Amino acid sequence: MLHAGRGIVLGFIKYGESSVIARIFTEKHGLVPFMVQGVFRKKARISASQLQPLTLLDMVYYFRDNKQVQNIKEVRANPPLNIIQSNVVKSSLAIFASDVLKQLLKNTGSEPDLFHEVYAQVVALNGAEEASAYWPHHFLIEVAKTQGFAPMQEAGGRFFHLGEGKFTNIPMGNNDTMQADETALFVQLLERRNETANVPRDLRNRLLDKLISYCAYHSGGFAELKSLSVIRNILR
Repeated sequence: MLHAGRGIVLGFIKYGESSVIARIFTEKHGLVPFMVQGVFRKKARISASQLQPLTLLDMVYYFRDNKQVQNIKEVRANPPLNIIQSNVVKSSLAIFASDVLKQLLKNTGSEPDLFHEVYAQVVALNGAEEASAYWPHHFLIEVAKTQGFAPMQEAGGRFFHLGEGKFTNIPMGNNDTMQADETALFVQLLERRNETANVPRDLRNRLLDKLISYCAYHSGGFAELKSLSVIRNILR
């Protein structure tokens, strides 16, 4: 059946000489693999540049429940993400976000809350004058909210327990708990306060590691995020 709808590209792998299998997070059907032929040819109907991570698409595509790989009829980038694609920092953040989404999405059908949140964050990243060093932290926090494991923000507690998703005054080991300085920064980000400008880079990176562990714990586990080392190097 032919469908029209929006999609968020997560990336592609080469298939043969000029074709790819693109993984696209669709608004209607969730994560879907699509065969796209001839993307590397000069007069390609759909080009590789339209399939870069986090590209936002208006799509017309075929979808059948009994097919593992679907087909695309036509796509149009809307809105075009010229800033993300031409900015090293923003394009690296896009790859990080797409890596996270690949881990979270399990081909389980439509996820409209997650789709709309990611769509809005991509538009905001493209339009921002400068990418915040805390963009990946906020991305993970907002994604967690759409997936049903938002942190419980009750008052009190110097530590945040990853498994229980709540604050506590009892530390339970480095791997299971955000330490006091990590928790304090975490609370600032949750409350969208602005006292984060002079935070040491090491603390920011440690908190990001804990947020990744938190999302992995509550979603069934993550493979290694290869883009993590890149954004650690480029975000000052």
